[in-house]
Amino acid sequence: MGAMMRVTGKAVLRGFLVLASGGLFACVPEEARVVESGAWIYESRPGLEGVAYTQNEAGQRFEVECGNGGGPAFALFPDPVQSEAPPEPAGPLLMQLMVDEALFDQSFECFGGEHGCLSSAMPPVFYVEKMRRGKRLQVIYRDAVAARFSLDGADEALGNLKACLSP
Repeated sequence: MGAMMRVTGKAVLRGFLVLASGGLFACVPEEARVVESGAWIYESRPGLEGVAYTQNEAGQRFEVECGNGGGPAFALFPDPVQSEAPPEPAGPLLMQLMVDEALFDQSFECFGGEHGCLSSAMPPVFYVEKMRRGKRLQVIYRDAVAARFSLDGADEALGNLKACLSP
């Protein structure tokens, strides 16, 4: 994972992203940029369109990744369901994602502890669109809240995942 930084000014110059912050300038390849917005961060990554993520006060992290094929994927770290399980999938587990008052079903494969949970079926694009406009995301498992995240800054960070957004 690249270093995180708050971007206060930027420009693209011959394939390099020029970042300006507090009188300091840095040139990094454009494909390796990190943009922090509110509680969400966007990172471009090789082979992917990028990943947008946030971390809550409990140290849980929620990621939305977009592959070059245009389909989103979700990840949750650490595994909130089987924190002591071995790093092998426990089979698809049905969880719900609640964005404000809207509830969506999503299946995840959970690998135990720090290995986290990964969406096992491609989430519909409208889940990502709803997160962009929402205020709060809750992950629910067996009728209990397993994780809560702010969606402050999600619109800008998720907006960078253009291939995973509605046309």
